[in-house]
Amino acid sequence: DPIANLTTECVTGGRLNLKGALDEILNNCASGGCIPPFSVSAGNITDTEAAIDWNSLAGIDSFNISCGIDGGADTLIFDVEESEYELSTLTACTDYWFIAQSICDGETSDWSDTLFFSTDGCCLAPSEITLSNASETGLTATWTSVLAAESYFLQWRPTSGGSWTQENNINGTTFDINSLDACAEYEVQVATNCNGGTTDFTTSITITTSGCGACTDFAFCESSGDNGLEWIGNVTVGMLNNTTDDDANGYGNYTTLSVDLQRGQTYNVSLSPDYSGFAYTEYFRIWIDLNQNGSYTNAERLFNGTQGTTSSMTGTIEIPLTAELGSARMRVTMTDGNGFPNNSCDDLAYGEVEDYCVNIIEEDPVTPGINELNGIFGMEAFPNPATDILSITGLNADEAPAVTVVIMDASGRVVSTIPSNGQITQRLDISNLAQSVYFIELHNTQTQVVGRTRFVKQ
Repeated sequence: DPIANLTTECVTGGRLNLKGALDEILNNCASGGCIPPFSVSAGNITDTEAAIDWNSLAGIDSFNISCGIDGGADTLIFDVEESEYELSTLTACTDYWFIAQSICDGETSDWSDTLFFSTDGCCLAPSEITLSNASETGLTATWTSVLAAESYFLQWRPTSGGSWTQENNINGTTFDINSLDACAEYEVQVATNCNGGTTDFTTSITITTSGCGACTDFAFCESSGDNGLEWIGNVTVGMLNNTTDDDANGYGNYTTLSVDLQRGQTYNVSLSPDYSGFAYTEYFRIWIDLNQNGSYTNAERLFNGTQGTTSSMTGTIEIPLTAELGSARMRVTMTDGNGFPNNSCDDLAYGEVEDYCVNIIEEDPVTPGINELNGIFGMEAFPNPATDILSITGLNADEAPAVTVVIMDASGRVVSTIPSNGQITQRLDISNLAQSVYFIELHNTQTQVVGRTRFVKQ
């Protein structure tokens, strides 16, 4: 039954009238009619063959079938005894049609609904690409095979822009891409080469190389909850403030968010539940992978909300001086009294789990091995966050002129060293940096730090 408001909502544009279908079958039976085959389908389709089968009522003696190329002449085959037929000697990459007819005691039924299908062998781009094995410098691309393919073309580039790097005449369906930058997002596309003709490239599939830090480089244990009735509504840790709705499958991956946490410092925490109806008493816990080894221990549970709450829970967490510098995973769990106490890798009967990144920074803003000059760290970086150009201002440039600008990643690794122009303000091109948090320092001729701050590359 066609229904106007279902036109864009379902394949048929209407509803299945089961009563009408049954009435039609019963009417045919009552009049002694021969019921035509139904549920005709095609399987095991290759470039030259297809297996056709159908359903029928009991008491059918045999079947007549008819098929052909769409828009072409038909081929009739009589007295087929089984409700299946193997079509062969078909033409590759061609549209076909197929119908069948029942024979009951010498009487023939109407023809079945028409089945349309296409043989394999068309020159198409691969239907699926998978990216895996991402390291700091490479990844593996795998795609589905195309029967008509003689070879494949593969191309990739950073999602931040730039020219494509292309590999031609790949004979297999997998390729290792190397010489990539660490902690950078790349997009990958594949095209098929068929007897000299090439398809368009597929839409891009993206992946980020490792090297961004332990938070995203490690595969942490999975944990989730049943959040149909209750879920984490807000997480506030220091400057991180994230309000969310219920996440799919009881788990929220928010590792694209990060907050700086300094070793030896204490930070305020506020955690709030949310509900679909009745408010339950919820218990929160927070773990941070302080040693950045990809797992959580009891010593890394920094918050334990044993008191429970129906509205919000506040407290503090302290970052120990022994915490490793760099990007670490933070896990927040919430469950009601039926699931508390819980561990970091539990599947919760009720509640939700959310993961975040935190950036552990040193307790004193001093780079190891470099002498501080009179405790001066005054400088500014703007805009912050920045995309392509970062401007820096050394607030003490007249008293301690800088000769070198040093940019370091979150782990303290130097990623760029730039000569200073000797002016108070300097513009830096940071377009080649990956999205992350960076430290920037001004050094004088004695490699002393005369300015230091942080900025975010987005």
